[in-house]
Amino acid sequence: MAGDIEIEETKKLVKQWFGEIPSGPEVEPLKAMPVELETTKNLYFEDNFAKLPELRVVYPTIEDYDEDMYALQILGQLLSGSKKSPLYQTVVEESKFAPRISTYQSRSELAGEFVVRVRANAGIDLDSVQKAVKNGFKRFEEDGVSEDDLKRIKAELETQLYQGVSTVLNKAFQLVQDNEFNGDPGYLTKTAKLTNRVTSEDVMRVYNKYIKDQHYIMTSVVPKGSLDLAIKNSEEAEVWIEEVKKDIASEEVSQGEEAVYDKTPSKYDRSEPDFGDLPLFKSPKIWTTELKNGMQVYGIENNEIPLVEFDITIPGGQLLDPDGKEGVSYLLSDLMLQGTANKTAAELEEALGLLGASVYISTGNEDFRISGTCLSKNFEGTMKLVEEILMEPRWDTTELSRLKQALETNLRDREANPQAIASTAFYKLLYGDNHSFGVPVNGTLKTTADINMEDLRSYYDKLSPENAKFHIAGAMDQKQVLDVISTMADDWATDAPVISTSGDKIELIWLSCFISRDILFFINFYKIPRV
Repeated sequence: MAGDIEIEETKKLVKQWFGEIPSGPEVEPLKAMPVELETTKNLYFEDNFAKLPELRVVYPTIEDYDEDMYALQILGQLLSGSKKSPLYQTVVEESKFAPRISTYQSRSELAGEFVVRVRANAGIDLDSVQKAVKNGFKRFEEDGVSEDDLKRIKAELETQLYQGVSTVLNKAFQLVQDNEFNGDPGYLTKTAKLTNRVTSEDVMRVYNKYIKDQHYIMTSVVPKGSLDLAIKNSEEAEVWIEEVKKDIASEEVSQGEEAVYDKTPSKYDRSEPDFGDLPLFKSPKIWTTELKNGMQVYGIENNEIPLVEFDITIPGGQLLDPDGKEGVSYLLSDLMLQGTANKTAAELEEALGLLGASVYISTGNEDFRISGTCLSKNFEGTMKLVEEILMEPRWDTTELSRLKQALETNLRDREANPQAIASTAFYKLLYGDNHSFGVPVNGTLKTTADINMEDLRSYYDKLSPENAKFHIAGAMDQKQVLDVISTMADDWATDAPVISTSGDKIELIWLSCFISRDILFFINFYKIPRV
């Protein structure tokens, strides 16, 4: 009842302050203009800043809200979204041309496009990549659509759909977007129905209609001086390159002169009002407890949507990396998701997908984290897999080799990213040459070169529930949560490692939380000694 009163009061205020403003002229809806290519176009470009070759193939498709869009979205996931996907197998796993490949439907108001994108490893000929992509398409045509894969993708999309409206801001964006471009603010429910309605026949139909034997635009971007890596017989693309000049003032970006216009007459006083009472924020109730293995648990029950989000934060992170081998914790976080003692990487991925669950493992300066999202009805099944991941690593040497190659590619790619270069330089200045935090969490080409499986095993043995924290929020009460995670307390009881609280490893941690570039300037200007 209180909510209904607030809604009516909001409507009244909206009418008061906006109702007097006359509407503009009627705007005719724009008609869709899907692109039709009369021929295939192959273009190349030598990039001064690129460190890696990239292949991109774009097929014109249909506009947003067309019913084919949902089948195309699922097609993108089927082609490359898992370790069992045909393009992942031919490009990443078998050929080892790239750490990943992405295929997806990019949608816009008037037209859409289906994109195949591969950023290859250093020195890889893009003709070879294109051949592997074609082999992947051929394999897809031969194998068809697995009903299990279709079920898995639909479960994942259902979770993503709820995640997309899990905050007030996201709800507002979704309502406005669907109303603006489709005339229906409640279209989200139809989106769910149309997605679940997609069949394997629909997926093959859109593949044959938009992809197979269709014209496309293919671009190969290669590092300067590596033209031999570009697709053969392609034409040079005309690309405008902005000249970067030193010591030249930035362009004028002020708002310019004030606009002059006739104000709408109003019967209300529209001058800036005085501040009223500050709105009171009602904090949700947080329940806390501690498991017998020392892990603290913090929970919030929220039943608005049937989702649960959780996070296990374990002290350590980069602090426990061996000196000179920064990147160990990063590689371990990657390896732990590449299967368990009882499941291959593909089997683990499929098990999570069928639950509509997403699980991530990451590392930071001071902690190692396992986090995820799932439907509340699948929380128990998801946590069983999380415990299996945590307690029974696979230690697959083949996967470690692949991950090290992928990391090398990413580190080389970082060398061409201005933001990453600036960030690396900033933290090197901040922490100095003798502090591990002056090195990115995922390491450098030098620090990661000699990392081996024993380094990862040694780090893993330090992951302890003591002082760890389990955070959970979503549509589950305290009893339901504790009933599920109680087994973790029985099975995980590793003693906590000693983490230094002095010396190079820790003394500047507080500074990383509060320091700005202005403070760093102050330190340098006044020659304040740094650790």
